[in-house]
Amino acid sequence: MLREQLALCEARAVKTETENVNLKAQIATLTAELKLTQQALGDEKQQHERLKKEHEEEVRVWDTVELRRGKRTFNLWRPFCPRCHMPFLLDNRFTVECSGKCGFISDMRKNEVVKIMNDLEAISKAESM
Repeated sequence: MLREQLALCEARAVKTETENVNLKAQIATLTAELKLTQQALGDEKQQHERLKKEHEEEVRVWDTVELRRGKRTFNLWRPFCPRCHMPFLLDNRFTVECSGKCGFISDMRKNEVVKIMNDLEAISKAESM
């Protein structure tokens, strides 16, 4: 009877030791995966910050027009739709409409928007000097 109990205890010890080795292997694998994931996350954050700075824009809102200046506007003030953030159309019409077809039409007239853009350009040039 004691031999059977001893054999049973030895079998449990072997099983426990095997489980322990397997768990240590899983911990090592998960630790390596965690390091890789953290490194990838750090790289993604750096890339996101770089792209955010690269595409950074100044934004001013005047009446019903959102004016933006940055890389996509060649660093010039340009009017954008406050609803969908697409550029406004400034053609020969008197009205200022969204180019994104969202249906937004500004209350401002084309000449008012052009004057504001010119004023902002003058202010920007004065600030940079």
